[in-house]
Amino acid sequence: MENPGKVLKAKRLDSKLSSVDVAGKLKISLKQLEALETNNFEVFAGPVFVHGFIRNYAKLLEIDADPLVKSADEILNPPIPEPLPEGEIERKEDKTRSKSEIIVVVLLAVFLLGSIGVVVFNSQIESSIGLRTKPQVLLSEQGSFNRKEDPLDSLRLEKNLVDLNEDKEVLEQGSSTGLLNLVFLDESWVEVRNGTGEVIFAELSPKGSERQVEGDKPFAIIIGNSAGVVLTFNGKEVDLAPHTQVSVARLVLE
Repeated sequence: MENPGKVLKAKRLDSKLSSVDVAGKLKISLKQLEALETNNFEVFAGPVFVHGFIRNYAKLLEIDADPLVKSADEILNPPIPEPLPEGEIERKEDKTRSKSEIIVVVLLAVFLLGSIGVVVFNSQIESSIGLRTKPQVLLSEQGSFNRKEDPLDSLRLEKNLVDLNEDKEVLEQGSSTGLLNLVFLDESWVEVRNGTGEVIFAELSPKGSERQVEGDKPFAIIIGNSAGVVLTFNGKEVDLAPHTQVSVARLVLE
């Protein structure tokens, strides 16, 4: 497996390009460039963004991006190790079973010793003070059963139920959906999360394409190369400039 970050950095140095030069041409921050060259892909929102950055970087350096993207995917999703041979699995299971049996025996012994101690302690207390208090307890419990219910308790319960229903109606009225329309004047990657934080759209879209995204508001949106994207929300165009830093727009639409 190739080391994608090492390959990109080595080619950049061979091309006599500084980090500042590359970050400016790719319209990304120096932190993002460093993350690409060190395979620190966790700083990006998802695999689709990693793919887009690597392809743009490889295109700038005039090298093939496909093997680098494949290697990045292996870093993001390491292969599952091969299962152990059947005999090795059985030996591990036998060791685990033996340890579990020992633990169970120890716990049972502790439980039995504790139970015996409690029984002995209670017997000593009963023998010293007698059982004279038990009838009094029974009488007090019987008296509590005969207590009359307060009518105000029922009224308070009904009021609480009404308040809960009203709160539920307000929440239901406040929840709504929204519609986003994205027109790509240039290639750009976009991620959209709905009101519950679920990713409902994540895609690297080509120049000249158009996408529509519908879901529960509010929307948390990240747009790369935002200068090449026209965004409308429920039919109204959104100005991305105030939300853009280093060509990446981050905003929330409610």
